[in-house]
Amino acid sequence: MGLELAVDNAGGTSGVNVLGTTQNSGATVSQFALGESIDISFSQASSAFGIYIIVGSNFDFFANDATTSFANASLSNPLGDVGTIVNGVNALFLGIVDDTTTFTSAEIQFGTSGTFGAVLFELDDLRFTTLSSEPPPQAPEPTTLALMGLGLAGIGYRRHHSKNAA
Repeated sequence: MGLELAVDNAGGTSGVNVLGTTQNSGATVSQFALGESIDISFSQASSAFGIYIIVGSNFDFFANDATTSFANASLSNPLGDVGTIVNGVNALFLGIVDDTTTFTSAEIQFGTSGTFGAVLFELDDLRFTTLSSEPPPQAPEPTTLALMGLGLAGIGYRRHHSKNAA
């Protein structure tokens, strides 16, 4: 049976809502547990993805508690005790930027169940974007500006002398 997503007004890193799951046929909001995963699909191809993973204040992250992956890239927390307090909650940010390919979905895997199987996670501040393939606009080089100025001065000189000759 798949998980049903739910929004909880628990605050999170954004200060408003977090994403969790439902229990009891949707009657209560819960969190993701170790061993669970979620796939997220995007409406357009993306080049960058990031998300905050939140745990309770009495727990910190152990190595590989959370892994995010898409296309050919994968990222997890290789060390324990890596959470940061963000807006009063213990959070870990996982993000990937891939400027060589785009993707339309990402997966978040919450470790493996085991000794700490009661650890619960919530998600917040999901971010994704497409990197522009076009180069940024270039400002003219100083030598180009100097040559253009010299050309305009020459045209002005020629016009001035043409009027005087007539």
